[in-house]
Amino acid sequence: MNPRALVRQLLDRISTIFVVLGLLAIFAAAGTFLVLGQLDRTVIVLFAVGVGLLVYAALERPEQTAQTFSSRGVRYGTNTVVMGAAFLGILVLVNVLANRFSTQLDLTQNQLYTLSPLSVQVVKEIKQPIHIIAFYQTGDASRGSLEALLKEYTQLSDKISYEFVDPQLQPGLAHQYNVQNFGTTVLVSGGKQQSTTGSDEGSLTSAMLKLERNKPEVAYYLTGHGELDFTNTAQSGASGIKAAMEAQNFSMQPLNLAASGKVPSDAALVIVAGPTSPLLPQEVTALESYLDNGGKAIFLVDKGQRQNLEPIAEHYGVQIGNGVVIDPAQSLMNDPLSPLITQYQFSPVTKDLPELLFQAATSVTPMASPPSGLQVQPLAQTTDRSWLETNAKTIHFDPGVDPQGPLDVIVSVSRPIASASGTSAATGTEILFVGDVAFATNALTGFAPGNNQLLTNAANWLTSNQDLIQIQAKVANDRQLVLSNTQLNLMLYGSAVFLPLLVLGAGILVWWGRR
Repeated sequence: MNPRALVRQLLDRISTIFVVLGLLAIFAAAGTFLVLGQLDRTVIVLFAVGVGLLVYAALERPEQTAQTFSSRGVRYGTNTVVMGAAFLGILVLVNVLANRFSTQLDLTQNQLYTLSPLSVQVVKEIKQPIHIIAFYQTGDASRGSLEALLKEYTQLSDKISYEFVDPQLQPGLAHQYNVQNFGTTVLVSGGKQQSTTGSDEGSLTSAMLKLERNKPEVAYYLTGHGELDFTNTAQSGASGIKAAMEAQNFSMQPLNLAASGKVPSDAALVIVAGPTSPLLPQEVTALESYLDNGGKAIFLVDKGQRQNLEPIAEHYGVQIGNGVVIDPAQSLMNDPLSPLITQYQFSPVTKDLPELLFQAATSVTPMASPPSGLQVQPLAQTTDRSWLETNAKTIHFDPGVDPQGPLDVIVSVSRPIASASGTSAATGTEILFVGDVAFATNALTGFAPGNNQLLTNAANWLTSNQDLIQIQAKVANDRQLVLSNTQLNLMLYGSAVFLPLLVLGAGILVWWGRR
């Protein structure tokens, strides 16, 4: 064979290969653009390579190219290509517009997928960027709903970003942000951080609001009566609680009422953690004056020193038990003196709260007739097999002597303050009584992460912005379609019998007409 003919044949094959590769490159560029929604370097390079290969193939075979484009088939094919290109251009335009001007329409009855006006206002007033880190396990079913909610926030403000982290795969990052439970979300902004275990709109918006505060809330803890030491790092201390509170944007400060004579005006709340000696009368008066004027407090009761807090507890409608809680049905390592608390009443304090570990606790119960205006609500109970042991020398249930469970071990007290107009103000006295103090020690918070969370939940409840209480969790209505027997038969036979017969009849008519 003539060498020139061999070269020409080889060039023809190369040109054909280049045509195929060029078309593939152009299709790849179009597909990449549709998927990514942007004209990046990859799209430009693929398109340029594709066009270059097609141009080279056309110039390599000019006679065949001219003959091909002048044929009748190509003319009809060109029309098809132009229409296809127009359709493709419309798709590209729609994709670009959808990415740049994304919007959604919430048609649910309760507006499940729309942020409340209060959340919108908080997000629009954000001054510094907020990065949200959600610590969820891979495959967690609740992760999808949280991500959908976070997308709502990011669409409102470009100052909000988020990421999901599996704490099992990145334990170092979880430790860095003091994350102890799956499902914890940490908001970080300007060197500050705020944690929440709630995945609803109210929890996230409240956390954003606290993060935007110029300074932390001040939580004072009473000293001078042998109370639990929040600076002590030993097992008997409560430095872990202090660290958890500081991670929630609280500043923990000591308070000696005997010296100051009153609770400071900047106090967001006061913590009285198991005093082992009586409070002076003027200290009790100072505390009650603070609380009666809308103050917030947490009282941790030491069952062996209950008399030190009894006057204050009774003043606010709470009775402290005269004994120790025994719960053989649910306890740590079968120790009835270390009950595990898992039975909660719904409250912001107990929301998403893991089990609690108490030790040598006592009961705190609403009085049968609390003082006027007080709302005393039990929040946590022991099991029905528990009892309050009133005999310090034995552990044996005596019917008629020992109060039988379930026993209240956490109660909340609320009392709105009357405004000048005579109506109830939005905020007022709010107190939490816990029938144990040992649960807050470093020894027990290590066993039960819920112990830390109880106090941080309580502190957040006591100091939360009252406007955010209006952001309620949205629940989808259970709407059912009730059909009569006639309607059910119509659906069944219409889809299984009548519709197939109609299609079959149409086919028979078409066949009969063409026969």
